[in-house]
Amino acid sequence: MSGSFLSDKFINHTKRELADMIDIFGADIPVRLKKADMAVAISDYIKKEPDRWLSFMFERDLRLVRMLLDLDPGKSVHLDYPDYESVLEFYGLVESDVTDENFRKLWLSEEVRGIVSGHVDKALENGVAEGRFAFERVAIGFLNLYGVMTFNEFMDCMIDYSRSINDSDYARLLASLKKSPLLKICRFSDYVSSPCASDPLDILKGRKRFKRVKKPAKFKIEDAVEAGKDAPYFVYGADTVKGKAVIDMLSDLGYPETAIRKEMHDIWINSQTAIDTESAQDLFISVIRKENIISGPGRYDFCLRIVADYANSLPKWLLKGRSPDNSDYMKIILQAETDADIPDDMIPFPVFSPDSDAIPENMPHWHLPDPVFSDGYPDLPIVEVSSESVLSGLQFGMAVRHVAPDDPCPCGSGLKYKFCHGRHLS
Repeated sequence: MSGSFLSDKFINHTKRELADMIDIFGADIPVRLKKADMAVAISDYIKKEPDRWLSFMFERDLRLVRMLLDLDPGKSVHLDYPDYESVLEFYGLVESDVTDENFRKLWLSEEVRGIVSGHVDKALENGVAEGRFAFERVAIGFLNLYGVMTFNEFMDCMIDYSRSINDSDYARLLASLKKSPLLKICRFSDYVSSPCASDPLDILKGRKRFKRVKKPAKFKIEDAVEAGKDAPYFVYGADTVKGKAVIDMLSDLGYPETAIRKEMHDIWINSQTAIDTESAQDLFISVIRKENIISGPGRYDFCLRIVADYANSLPKWLLKGRSPDNSDYMKIILQAETDADIPDDMIPFPVFSPDSDAIPENMPHWHLPDPVFSDGYPDLPIVEVSSESVLSGLQFGMAVRHVAPDDPCPCGSGLKYKFCHGRHLS
């Protein structure tokens, strides 16, 4: 195969993106080359040294390629949209069709299939044997738990991990970080953010509202491992009582096992930004989309409470990893008290037994009472979501704030906006 296929694909990227690709893929190519020459040099490197550049890839990218290789040539697979795009998708080595708003279609071209066949399994084996994947899961796990960390805080966590595996060779730790694409994608200024965080700067600004949250939460290495595995659908607390209750509920609602993890992931990520009506509805979307098969308002309410209880137990990025249950901030409350016990500015969400089918007259509206996020956003109005709108379906809109070209892309890729989704705009 000639280099023209890949070079023609790479030439569609900006020169800055190609320079980033050289760094991420571990290539020894001068960045001072002209863009066209750089694209040809990268395509030659991709062809000639698959073992080398595959060794720099995330575990997630390698397992994606392995799955696509298992398909017959010319076949594709439909997958959900993740919070962030894989490296190989972004640079076109994994082909994608994103014209469907619900699923993206992925496949390998004949040329790329020929390049990586026989090399991916070796890269996967080496990643496990060298401990690189374990290192990667812990690193991403800490970022997922905290949302945004200073680089020094992140390094402290990784040094603790090195000590936990009886490895005090910090030079090797730094070498592992240098080889991983993690910092190249997730670092900005003096901070490192979760790849799932769409706007790390908003997290830093939002934390100023929670002045009494001084210190970050403490997590064990085991917590980071749990929060960083099975990319891109990270889940935390699945083995807790509240997590198991959500899994059982989703199973009862008909979600297949393969979809339950993504729903759990979405609850965690949506709970990070549940500060208004629309975002609160997003938190409960796994229940809302199944409303037609839920037997009655009692069962509906029961499902919502299970989701809220789980969300309140999860680490929040605005709270530096602390949960609402442990901090009394950002707590989502579905009231069960009588009207006499509720302040005048609160109207409780209707409460029924799980098996109740009767809808009482004058069914009250659902209010997430003020303060929904105790003391966190005192200037926000009461979040009101009527039971009628919840039970009858939702209409969603999207407001897109201005993003400066050099700001991190809101998709969470870790790349600058002008190198990511901003490149599609004039």
